[in-house]
Amino acid sequence: MTSERERKWLIAFDVDGTLLKEPTSSWRLIHKLLNTTERAKQYAKMFYEGKIEYHKWAQLEASLWRGVDYERLREEVLSRIRLQDGCKELFERLRKYPVYCVLVSAGLRMIVEKVAQELGVDEFYANELIIDNKGRITGDVIVNVTFYGKGDVVKKVAEREGIPRDRIIAIGDSESDISMFKVAGISIAVNPPKETILRYVDVVIYGSSLRLLTLVLEKILSSEGRILFKSESKCISCCHERPVRVSMSDRVWPP
Repeated sequence: MTSERERKWLIAFDVDGTLLKEPTSSWRLIHKLLNTTERAKQYAKMFYEGKIEYHKWAQLEASLWRGVDYERLREEVLSRIRLQDGCKELFERLRKYPVYCVLVSAGLRMIVEKVAQELGVDEFYANELIIDNKGRITGDVIVNVTFYGKGDVVKKVAEREGIPRDRIIAIGDSESDISMFKVAGISIAVNPPKETILRYVDVVIYGSSLRLLTLVLEKILSSEGRILFKSESKCISCCHERPVRVSMSDRVWPP
């Protein structure tokens, strides 16, 4: 007899840009609010050129906000959060299935925690700004998720929950999600801004809402991972040579 642990699926979601319409980056939003964008661009350039590690990059960016009242900033940031259309409905539908949902973000806890509470996910991982005893940002940060480290987080959760690789679904939209795609049995890109990630995913979804993602996930879960699209007769759990592209004009099979 198959145990509950063996039957369970792990679904790992990116947050900024995938579940959220706004912001597409929690770091960039705060830089915009505090007028620190230009300095932050210099640090980002250093990271992408390989001159500094992610932990140093995060610390340098957080240092630009030293002395800022955390709660006042948090209220302003949370007032600007906009979930993707169909996001709440997606998680309501997922509750019908044996899934363990986790949010994995290299963004900031102040946003990811709010999203996790609103959607009712099982757990979340994000980076945390450190606050002093007066409620001000110290300029330091606890890095729980690095830019290239989402895959490590997903692997640890899967091992703890006893979920095999072929029952892991990773959903994201950017290069920071590639490590997560690599450890998943099924990987899905949602409205990716760059095509560089497509070689790492099984399915790429384009649409103005998450309604199609809901449909695709329900078909995966109800068909035990085997699902065909009208556009291409292949299983989405195939190799990563060419992802199945799905838009609102495509019909998902079986009906």
